[in-house]
Amino acid sequence: MLNRALRNQEVDTIIKMGFFIQDLHRYIERLHKKQYLNHRHRKSKPFIVYRGQTLSKFDFDKLIKTKGGLLSFNNFLSTTKERKISLNFTRHTIKSNSKSIGILFKMIINPSILSAPFASLNKYSYYKDSEQEILFSMHTIFRINDIKQVDDDDDGGEYNDIWQVELILTNDNDKQLSILTEKIRQETQEKIGWPRLGNLLIGLGNYNAAEEVYDILLKSPGNDIEKAYLYHQIGVIKDNQYHYTEAISFYKKSLDIYKENFQSHHPLLATCYKSIALVCNNMKDYSNALFFHHKALEIEEYVLPPTHHSLATSYNNVGVTLHHTEEYKLSLLYYQKTLEICKKIFPKNHPMFAKCYNNIGLVYQSMNDYSQALLYHEYAVEIGQQSLHTNHPHLQLYKDNLEFVKKKLNEE
Repeated sequence: MLNRALRNQEVDTIIKMGFFIQDLHRYIERLHKKQYLNHRHRKSKPFIVYRGQTLSKFDFDKLIKTKGGLLSFNNFLSTTKERKISLNFTRHTIKSNSKSIGILFKMIINPSILSAPFASLNKYSYYKDSEQEILFSMHTIFRINDIKQVDDDDDGGEYNDIWQVELILTNDNDKQLSILTEKIRQETQEKIGWPRLGNLLIGLGNYNAAEEVYDILLKSPGNDIEKAYLYHQIGVIKDNQYHYTEAISFYKKSLDIYKENFQSHHPLLATCYKSIALVCNNMKDYSNALFFHHKALEIEEYVLPPTHHSLATSYNNVGVTLHHTEEYKLSLLYYQKTLEICKKIFPKNHPMFAKCYNNIGLVYQSMNDYSQALLYHEYAVEIGQQSLHTNHPHLQLYKDNLEFVKKKLNEE
């Protein structure tokens, strides 16, 4: 029941079983420390475990496209050292669902990696030693190394309709994983418990589950400030779902509560103003977007130091809106303000530089000044290649903009 709830993200069940989830995770951590970490001087060798399951064709196609990328299991992951057991389980599952695709996950585990706790259940499992079960805690992250059909030579062709997906347990030095975890940490660090779960679900794009978390919390006892935060987060969800009118409604509910409880220059009011402005921008209501952007800036310029990163973001947001209103020179002025702050607080290859240079390039495109646009798009691509993963959509966007400008210059 627990794994089904985690797999399907049944929020109500997860919340009710929260203490059990926590206890099981800690128990796996204790076993992991006892079985592996306390004996690291023995230099435990890497080993292989297997997991058999099925995927829909849609999910399998997505898996193939992410070869070389990261894969996270959002449940407690039961595996076995016995390959045949996993293959037979997969074969049995395929027979009961002919439309699914059989998958054999082959997982290469280095015991010295500390990124995820796992434990042998030989002494604790119902099956004892027969299955050689290894249990991983939630959200273990692997890198997808290879995808191929099960080798006929190994199994006499008996399992050639099953696909083997080779996974390697990631370590803390994995650059892509470090970028991902740092982003998640920044987005969730201000909250603990279930509000943090809601933030994490938003970050993963599971908006319905996140909204369910917030709805449950709204029905629980809490003060007005907590409710204001929850309303704001539901606004974020509605914005991401393109339900802009609803998003503004929830943001304004949050804003009204903050106004009743804080002074007019409190940073939380600025957060609401910025959120409303961004939705107005998405709705192409640029006059209201500018109004709320400036309301936010009035507060931020009053309460924040002049080199605060939030100011850089706000100046960039105003620049975007001014670009849409064809106020090109004023837009460039705000982008320059963004750059001035970034140069003082960020390393030269920070993604914010790439974002800002790309935006400046777009303004010069709109002004038909393709030579200047080329210069800034080249900057954006150069920095993006240093700071973003090769498959990151922002990097692809920067490259597309650069190619567009090059094409325009060749036409002249």
